[in-house]
Amino acid sequence: MNKVIYLKSIIKNYKPKTKGFDKEIIKELKALGVDLTKPKVKPIKKNEVLAGRDFILSHTEEFLQYAVDYSLDEKIGDIINPKKLEEKI
Repeated sequence: MNKVIYLKSIIKNYKPKTKGFDKEIIKELKALGVDLTKPKVKPIKKNEVLAGRDFILSHTEEFLQYAVDYSLDEKIGDIINPKKLEEKI
């Protein structure tokens, strides 16, 4: 089966048939009020991308410090604070 699909995919004019819902199912969904159209994609604005990038860059150091502290606490927290070890047991 895979070989057939592969051979068909190298043919220039071959377009595979996409299977969707049956017509009866579509009618029932429309009767129930289900919208089957694809939602419109909101275009990405350059200002939003730049603001997101600036936010990430300005908070990267703080995040990395938190991540290191958290991972150290997980690794050696029991040695430093034996009370935590007793609580876990």
